Amino acid sequence: MRFGLLGGTELRVHPLLLPVLAAACVLGKLNALLAALLAIVLHETSHAILCYAFGVRVYALELMPFGAVARVDRQGMMGQAELCIAAAGPVTSLVIAGCTAMCADLFPRTMPLLRTFMTYNIVLAVVNLLPALPLDGGRVLRALLQKRMTLHTSSVLLSGLGILFGTGFLTLTVCCALREIYNLTFPTTGLFLIVAGIRELRLLPETEVRAYVRRLDALQRGAGCQVRLLLAHASMPASEAVRLLERDSFNVLRVVDEKMRLLGELDESALLRGVAVYGGERSVGELLTFDREG
Repeated sequence: MRFGLLGGTELRVHPLLLPVLAAACVLGKLNALLAALLAIVLHETSHAILCYAFGVRVYALELMPFGAVARVDRQGMMGQAELCIAAAGPVTSLVIAGCTAMCADLFPRTMPLLRTFMTYNIVLAVVNLLPALPLDGGRVLRALLQKRMTLHTSSVLLSGLGILFGTGFLTLTVCCALREIYNLTFPTTGLFLIVAGIRELRLLPETEVRAYVRRLDALQRGAGCQVRLLLAHASMPASEAVRLLERDSFNVLRVVDEKMRLLGELDESALLRGVAVYGGERSVGELLTFDREG
């Protein structure tokens, strides 16, 4: 439900927020819920502010029953921009937690609420610093690994870690339940990490295409771009060649035969176009032939 516009960014409220607030009020948990919502809103707002600083479009800020989310143009979130934008959330949460701790003694009447707010910020920062996609820690680590491994490899690794952490939270839930200790945070976090990790893997081809589109846009605006040459045997499947692409360079494949004779060059635009048209199971040699035939 849209309720406003701020500098080209839609401000939305989820329809279920009001019923959840009403239920929290009846159960006497309104203050705790508002503290949690405020912590998450400030966390997401820090992401949005850094997006504006790096020229990344923020489509909407949406307040949901159990949090908030900044919907941004992920195409621009690559390299240094991704690192800074992702790191802003946990850093903000930790700074707010520290400031709240220092102020707690100054306001003794609200100390319990301030401590609750501080705890939510600490938990939010710690969970988001886990090195797993789609959490902030995973995005920071992926940006740091961009010089050591391809986008595909780092994304698969960190998405897998997300699923692994999610499984760990669900296992912890079962162990606590056997001891008659019940906590909704563990299963909720576990299910979120598993579902989000699987979604990241499914969206990986789209992520790789976004990286190419970003480079192409930069070139069309007159910006320079580093060229990276790769050597590929003609029999290599195109899907394997896509995994070798490095997102911060313009990749060119030099295709060779069994005797290492150069058959031709296939740039990443021709490679991705060939995969989209003919499929990833085709060899790069076949795509080179198709590209020459027009």
